[in-house]
Amino acid sequence: MFNAFVQDLREIVARLDEDARRALLDAASWNRIGNITGLALVIVLLAGVAGALAWLWRSALKPLVSLVEPIARFANGDAKARAPEEGPGEIREVAIAFNEMAASLDRQRKQQLAFIGGVAHDLRTPLNALQVAVSLLDHPKSDPIRIGDRIRRQLERLERMVGDLLDRTRVEAGRFELHPADCELRDLVVRVADDQRDTAAMRTLTLRLPDTPVIVRCDALRIEQVVTNLVTNAFKYSPESSDVEIVLTCDNAAVVLSVTDHGLGLTAADRLKVFEPFQRGQNVGNIGGIGLGLSVARKIVEAHGGTISVRSEPGLGSTFSVRLPHASAG
Repeated sequence: MFNAFVQDLREIVARLDEDARRALLDAASWNRIGNITGLALVIVLLAGVAGALAWLWRSALKPLVSLVEPIARFANGDAKARAPEEGPGEIREVAIAFNEMAASLDRQRKQQLAFIGGVAHDLRTPLNALQVAVSLLDHPKSDPIRIGDRIRRQLERLERMVGDLLDRTRVEAGRFELHPADCELRDLVVRVADDQRDTAAMRTLTLRLPDTPVIVRCDALRIEQVVTNLVTNAFKYSPESSDVEIVLTCDNAAVVLSVTDHGLGLTAADRLKVFEPFQRGQNVGNIGGIGLGLSVARKIVEAHGGTISVRSEPGLGSTFSVRLPHASAG
């Protein structure tokens, strides 16, 4: 009886031991499955992070790095450096703004170089003439009066050039001042015409003026500067055999002064930029100039509440017109 009980107990223990082993095997199997699942999840997570980083690099960091590199090159003197206009909207906008700024600075640099070249060219001409005139003074048969006149004309030419440069500087610095007073414009035009006839005796300058006084409120010296610039340009860019005409008219609203020549004329493209600083016509050839006189003239006229315009065709000459308000309208 007792032996049978012991035998049953052993069988129960054996079954329990077998169940325990199975349970351990099942637990080990689930543990392996858990480990594999966890590892897979970690791999998926790392792959997602790597993909996100790759997307971030392609969409943001790479365009940002591509933007930094050309900016550094531009800062180091590479005027042609430009940023690729790609990536997110904000970075693309920064690249576009940088490229526009770089292009603008490059244009300004080219204008400055052209300006320096133009100034050097224009200075050389009167300086050479002065050198020749001074050397003629030592010649025993020289005419001191004639040589003195030549020296005076060249000095006046240099003075006009320096005056244009100073005026442009004052305009840019905001220090351009006017001293207005009532002025009889007919007298001013006659005075300019007489001065120009003295310096260009071979040219024909005709005047068409009203019979009655034409009063404008202006800075007489500045308006005289404008008229002088227009007449000297007319002489400069037209044949010596052709006439230059000054016409002064007025209506109820304004006074209009026009200077007409029969010279080179301007193309449509040149007409659009003729009043911009450092701009000259494409057909001027070897005629000296730095492209400042008309830009200064426009600033003077606009400061008086007026306008300046041009009508011109290539080979047919040009008419520059200044429109100023009457003294009563100012």
